[in-house]
Amino acid sequence: MISRALTRLKKEFSFVKGNLLILIVSYTLFRMTDSMSYSFQSLYIRELGASPFLLGLMSSLGSLIIALVRIPGAFVADHYGRKRVIEVFTFGVAFSYVFYALAPDWRWVLFGMIILNASHVYLPALDAIEADSIPPERRGMGYSVINVLTSLPAMLSPPIGGFLVERLGLVTGMRIAYGVTFVGVLIAAMVRTLFLRETLEEPQEFRWADVGSTFRESLGSIFEAWREMPKKMVYLVVVILMGAFEAPIFMIYMSLYAIDVVGVGGFEWSLMASAFMLTSLLVGL
Repeated sequence: MISRALTRLKKEFSFVKGNLLILIVSYTLFRMTDSMSYSFQSLYIRELGASPFLLGLMSSLGSLIIALVRIPGAFVADHYGRKRVIEVFTFGVAFSYVFYALAPDWRWVLFGMIILNASHVYLPALDAIEADSIPPERRGMGYSVINVLTSLPAMLSPPIGGFLVERLGLVTGMRIAYGVTFVGVLIAAMVRTLFLRETLEEPQEFRWADVGSTFRESLGSIFEAWREMPKKMVYLVVVILMGAFEAPIFMIYMSLYAIDVVGVGGFEWSLMASAFMLTSLLVGL
């Protein structure tokens, strides 16, 4: 009976291989290491001299950069291929955490944040190669597998970050956490470089001279897609935009409120972060 169940399970998840397996491994490295520091990020940046207003401005700038780079990023993924842009800019993400870890003041964090968010130009390529790597009839299961397998290890990370902060102090603990994140993302970048395979069948040759026209074409494609979008899809986009406006306010200042106003301890806050991740995972199943 057990053997039959294992055989069925193996058959059910037989599609988890190749690019999809590499993505899951790299996502896990990302989430496990990044989750150590994320819960305390606002507190860390404030400790380095940023006011709450500056925290909000930095978040807005980061969101703007991501929005701008995703436009050409999607065009590059569809015309020039997915693998190369993923390789290069995953290393860019890793490099950005050096500035977080070594920052003498908040300006260094700002510079690292600019590099980090600009490197997100690879996200459309990552989304595309992910979709390419899951059989169409297994898409729902595939995305669930990615979410579950990468979230479970990440839930253990916030308490590790909380322990570092409690034992070593906020700044020293966060520097170590960001150092671990740098190493984790660097390994993820190497894994992607060595093992990912291109999924675009006939990629074009990239030329820097085409960057300007690429950006204009990308903007035009967005407006064209908006005009042709079904009305139900427009409603969905509006709801998503409302959430995108509300969520950063909560995420940026919640740690400041919990620790400064409510009096929650650092380790307790990290446990709450893990509980939040678990709740989000269960609701999303």
